Amino acid sequence: MADKKSMPSGHSKKLSYLALFLAAVALLALVYSGLKMDRYTDLPACEDLCGDGICQEIVCKAVGCPCLETKESCPIDCIPKNSGNSVAPLTEEKKIVDITSESYAKDVMEKYVKGMYCYMNYGGHSQERLSFSDEGDAKFFATYRFEVEPDLLEGRYDFVEVNLTVRYGVVIGADVAYRKEPFCGASTRGECAFDDDCKTGGCSGQVCQSAKEASLITTCEWKACYNSARYKLSCKCVDGECLWA
Repeated sequence: MADKKSMPSGHSKKLSYLALFLAAVALLALVYSGLKMDRYTDLPACEDLCGDGICQEIVCKAVGCPCLETKESCPIDCIPKNSGNSVAPLTEEKKIVDITSESYAKDVMEKYVKGMYCYMNYGGHSQERLSFSDEGDAKFFATYRFEVEPDLLEGRYDFVEVNLTVRYGVVIGADVAYRKEPFCGASTRGECAFDDDCKTGGCSGQVCQSAKEASLITTCEWKACYNSARYKLSCKCVDGECLWA
């Protein structure tokens, strides 16, 4: 007959079962914790956008979100070139341009004229707009004129006229004409014996007169045809008269 004292009691069995249960629960918790850590470890890192020109100061915390950027971590985006301390703005203000406006059309026309071959290669200068009109439906017409260096055109032309048509900010028509304008200065034919007896007068120096005469008063306006040097003329004494020659 077995000794009754060597057999486990009912209370001891319950404690054993409880210990086994707690051990199983602890094991399951450990396994679950490991699986959870593996799942988060496998998640991709944030997206590195440093160098895109935008300082990512405010970011989300989810898959595919950009990495947080600071002046230290991404100075190329967060420190503008014109400042060593301030942080670049998140968004850049964009200027809205009305391509149907008169001012935009004029700007397009002036840039077009200055970019013309004859302007760039024949010494174009003194550009002026002779006329401008709004034709409606975002269409504008204008006539421009600029002087050129006659020597570069074998003396055949003095200026160029350009008729431009712009619609919705695009040049759709350009008519170019080379012109040669005669000298339009005047002379009083005052008496003289030598070239020093003659002088120029008028508001724009367009009058050749005798030095003995009172300076002639004219309206103050400038015309390209007043430029005596352009026509290689000077106020001289010719046959006893002060003339452009």
